[in-house]
Amino acid sequence: IDITDRKEAEEKLKVALTNERMTKKAKKSFLENMCHDFRTPFSGLLGLTQTLMNREGNKKKKELLGIIAKSAEILLNDLNEIFNFLKLENGIPVLMKQFALADVFHEISATSLPKAKEKNLEFKFALDKKVPTYLIGDKFRTKRILENLVSNALKFTDHGEVVLKAELAKDLEKKLIVEFTIQDTGIGIPKDAYNFIFEPLSRISPSYEDLYQGKGLGLKLVKTFLEDLKGEIHINSTPNVGSIFQVFI
Repeated sequence: IDITDRKEAEEKLKVALTNERMTKKAKKSFLENMCHDFRTPFSGLLGLTQTLMNREGNKKKKELLGIIAKSAEILLNDLNEIFNFLKLENGIPVLMKQFALADVFHEISATSLPKAKEKNLEFKFALDKKVPTYLIGDKFRTKRILENLVSNALKFTDHGEVVLKAELAKDLEKKLIVEFTIQDTGIGIPKDAYNFIFEPLSRISPSYEDLYQGKGLGLKLVKTFLEDLKGEIHINSTPNVGSIFQVFI
């Protein structure tokens, strides 16, 4: 049986697949390098502008420097989101090590309190004493999941409070399940958007309305990291009242 044509087709398919993989790899490498190259000058611009703003005595000049600093901060945050999403696509190994959950809470609090004070919000966190001091798990993923949810809560809350707490949900001999709750008094989420918000690049309000910053990548990261840890997330939200996110890890 003459299978020359089939063999030639197979070879062409192999070449096409190889070229596609190389193109994807080159694209990811290019985007990662661009993000890194852009982040460096924007970080310098932001730091220098903030320094000049703190030293400036003229009210009008200080206001203009504040606008420059805010613009640089927005661009830097956008680049960080894109960079994190690219790293997510490339895959990050799950590392199960011992860590203290209290340390995670304090680190999140350190970055969240300034945002809360800026908006005159109350930020509170509570750690159940039943949760052991040290846990075995992926600290990086756990922290990023909670950071993103708390950051979203602060972003979409204009008055009231944001609360982060952890409780021991189940004690299965050698395996513990911790329930994390992130509660806010913000704008809330319509029920028909519960699944939609976890899709990449999804936003409840379009960017042209300029209501909230972000590229719609944060909750996609939360979903992916939870799948890596075989965790769960549940939403209970009422528009114009607030939202409750329950995470089980």
